[in-house]
Amino acid sequence: MLAKQEEEEEEPLATATEARPVNYRALMKKVEHLVATLDRAEDEGSTIQSLIESIIVHFRDELGIYGGRLYRRRGAFYVLQGIFGDAKEVPRGRCRSPIRRSSC
Repeated sequence: MLAKQEEEEEEPLATATEARPVNYRALMKKVEHLVATLDRAEDEGSTIQSLIESIIVHFRDELGIYGGRLYRRRGAFYVLQGIFGDAKEVPRGRCRSPIRRSSC
């Protein structure tokens, strides 16, 4: 009987994140401000990396983006170009598909 009471008192594990209300007007103003202040480098890769870092820093809570990885396609392979924010570290090098496997 005691074990049954303990089971009933335990809180269930959270398996999904709660939806957060979004103020779309304020979000769009922040996006417009980010785009206006974005440093555009001659190298497209540098501009993309700067944009990713800014998104993680400025829109972390609104969009729920806490990290990510940037890959560049080289023929039949993808090469890891950068890891941002809280993204899990993976081995450097090339891989066939970064989407299908968590590590290359």
